[in-house]
Amino acid sequence: PIMTQVPSEFLEIMHAALPEHEVKAFIDSLSQASPVSIRKHKHRDLFLDHTEAIAWCPLGFYLPERPQFIFDPDFHTGTYYVQEASSMILWHILSQIVLAGDQPKILELCAAPGGKSTLIANFLDGQGLLVSNEVIKSRAYTLKYNLAKDAYPNTMVTHADPNDFARLTGLFDVIVVDAPCSGEGMFRKDPASISEWSVQHVEHCSLRQKRIIADILPALKPGGHIVYSTCTYNPTENIDNIEWYCQEFDLTSVEMDVDPLWGIKSIHKGKSHGYQCYPHLVKGEGFFFSVLRKDNGEPFSLPKKAQVSLIDPSKKQNDQIHLWATYDDDLQVIIDKIGQAHMIPTIHRETMNFISSQLRVIAAGLTIGAFNKDLLLPDHEFAFSSMVNHDITKTELSLKDALLFLKKELNEIHSDKSSWHLVTYHGRGLGWLKNLGNRINNYLPNEHRILKPLPPNII
Repeated sequence: PIMTQVPSEFLEIMHAALPEHEVKAFIDSLSQASPVSIRKHKHRDLFLDHTEAIAWCPLGFYLPERPQFIFDPDFHTGTYYVQEASSMILWHILSQIVLAGDQPKILELCAAPGGKSTLIANFLDGQGLLVSNEVIKSRAYTLKYNLAKDAYPNTMVTHADPNDFARLTGLFDVIVVDAPCSGEGMFRKDPASISEWSVQHVEHCSLRQKRIIADILPALKPGGHIVYSTCTYNPTENIDNIEWYCQEFDLTSVEMDVDPLWGIKSIHKGKSHGYQCYPHLVKGEGFFFSVLRKDNGEPFSLPKKAQVSLIDPSKKQNDQIHLWATYDDDLQVIIDKIGQAHMIPTIHRETMNFISSQLRVIAAGLTIGAFNKDLLLPDHEFAFSSMVNHDITKTELSLKDALLFLKKELNEIHSDKSSWHLVTYHGRGLGWLKNLGNRINNYLPNEHRILKPLPPNII
């Protein structure tokens, strides 16, 4: 039983945090199975049986059991993202502090693997600008891929330290900081995290969180908001830190409107407000959040001359781009320094160029493809977009053939067209192949291949 594994110091914290009659229910909940939840893409239909809606996120659903997501092509087309239910409360928070039509600029600071970033991208729905950052390089590429599957052109992925963002003074309307923490909310999902817990580790995390907020604050505009969250329960990393931020910096803790029926507990200390999801009260994991408003500071102004890293395509390149992509006037295509073509919102070009001049950028906008001399070769990530030119040949695959394509074991397709094909599943892009008549070339990147053997019921 999990009760015997949990450190006594952690139990003392929970006894102080909860009424006595709730402590047992909380401990019991740690031995129960975690709920399975997904969030669908705003513009992709998903046909689900026996699901239950998540009250605080209109795109979120609980599943009755955990399927093998890797063997569902809809998962690979970005039709849905597997995300923990409690953290989807971010949708409800954003709906209270930003209007997507106002072109807000949002930074998610600790973004990998991409749950909150893909949620923000769907919330913005092409309006505004999302910068998703990850400090660990390998995780930044996972983030890039997960965000690319949503195929929104108003996104960037950066790989930078929090203090690097001080160069972007006053740029962001909202900064989402899902702070690295001691992970108490993951105890039932990952029992190994229990053995890593200690009072010293909690203190260490609290100090690191303070440093992150101090580093990031210059990049927030006056009147902008920080959405601070952790997957932990202790006050040291949560409400105590919120109070410290408000005392130390020009920040005000903002009360959120949270439906009492959701079972989320409000926590108050001084003038600070926090909100806690407990697994015995909420159908989700442990999660804390709080919203802070920056009262003063320096507003953003674009420098008159920024180093140009996003350039216009040549006429020949433009002709190629239009063979592959169809898009409106509010979008434009730029070429980066390694010859890749990216679709970005025209309104944010200068800002995206400025960010590219200041930080290490891994992705900017929607990648269409890379030029080999004057020939454009489509990027795998462009397969997910709704802006693929209608003249491109599309080939719909069955479940078995879609999985064989994802394993790179599909040998032929039923088509007499020797050309590039966008292969689809349920009408949505899965990737690219070239039909050569007697064989096909599969352009699925090896790192996205399914390595597991297919289940016998599919073969």
